[in-house]
Amino acid sequence: MFELIFVLTCLVLVIGIAACLLSLFRGRMDQARRRLRLPAAVAGAYLLILVLSSLVIPRQVFAIGEARCLDDWCITVTSAKWNETGSGRRVVVGISLSNRGRGRPMGERGTVGYLIEASNRRHYPVPLPTDIPYAT
Repeated sequence: MFELIFVLTCLVLVIGIAACLLSLFRGRMDQARRRLRLPAAVAGAYLLILVLSSLVIPRQVFAIGEARCLDDWCITVTSAKWNETGSGRRVVVGISLSNRGRGRPMGERGTVGYLIEASNRRHYPVPLPTDIPYAT
């Protein structure tokens, strides 16, 4: 449903801004302002829906071994263990990435993985130089 709302929003914005630019090109400033109202209202409504949905929809938490798939791309946390080092404690996490895209490269830009303790404390990753990015 969110994809449909996004596509319709983009369509209204592109058409509305094109109509506004056409009016500006013709020198009709008042008409351009009027034509900009609809795209501005739609963008504001979309932003409101986005903020409200992020507040209302609970975040998804996945257990170790539970796969999270987006289209043909899947990510699974396979293990997590604490290691004591000279500078403190460190969590080493094993992640499995799989692609069912029949040879086509796929990935998810912007994906961020982190661990959550029972106390709700988050642990963000410190990637190694040899780590493969999620978008690969």
